[in-house]
Amino acid sequence: MRLADFLPGCHAVLHFGLFVALLLVETAAPRHPIPGGRVRHVLRHFALNALNLLLYGGFAWLAARIGSMQQHHPFGLLHWLSLPSVISVPLGLLLLDLCDYSFHRLEHQVPLLWRLHRVHHSDPGLDVTTSLRTHPLALICCWLYMQAGLCFIGGPQWLLVLYFGIGAFVSHWQHANVELVSWRRERVLAWFINTPRVHRRHHSRAAGDAGCNFSDVLSLWDRLFGTYRGPADDSVRFGVEGYDAPSQQRLSALLRSPRYR
Repeated sequence: MRLADFLPGCHAVLHFGLFVALLLVETAAPRHPIPGGRVRHVLRHFALNALNLLLYGGFAWLAARIGSMQQHHPFGLLHWLSLPSVISVPLGLLLLDLCDYSFHRLEHQVPLLWRLHRVHHSDPGLDVTTSLRTHPLALICCWLYMQAGLCFIGGPQWLLVLYFGIGAFVSHWQHANVELVSWRRERVLAWFINTPRVHRRHHSRAAGDAGCNFSDVLSLWDRLFGTYRGPADDSVRFGVEGYDAPSQQRLSALLRSPRYR
């Protein structure tokens, strides 16, 4: 079996396993209460994710076409360098993480992208299901941007699948409503990975906090480009001002939210 055939199934199993494990742990021992009720919160995000899952068939079809074009018309940095896989794969993943970081910053700086991304940030109670809280149009924009990045990097389609799998794994952990390790231990990890306490600051509604800690996987980019800030304290309030009303947290309201400035 080729690696390209193996990755999607492996990604799905690991992704689902970690998600369910964190969901059970945070249900038994939550770090903070969820405004509006836990059950509604979870079901709302499951419903939004179900809509997004419908897009993945189209993504897979387009990825196959783009992959075919890449085979017939090789292009990009990794193709030109002709490096061995032991170097090209980590380098490709590193550059994809940089692409992800740059897109995340654009989501906070470009008004239209922010209105789409605001759906994710307007969650007043972070938990593992917040990692599923993405507007379908935001998902499409991200996928297209990362495909463009992959073309310039010159990596195969399975490399992007691998990166998205790693990103989903980290995202579940970052948003989970649990304390898995003490800050003393997490602080060591934070030198390398954008950890939960660090990511919570990005979700803070305090002025300026959403403009930091953009890295999705490696904290390297925040440190390199001066957007890293330390972890949020226990008094952090999540969400976006003006989007706390229960009527604004319904699925239909989340889907309509980008229409409003």
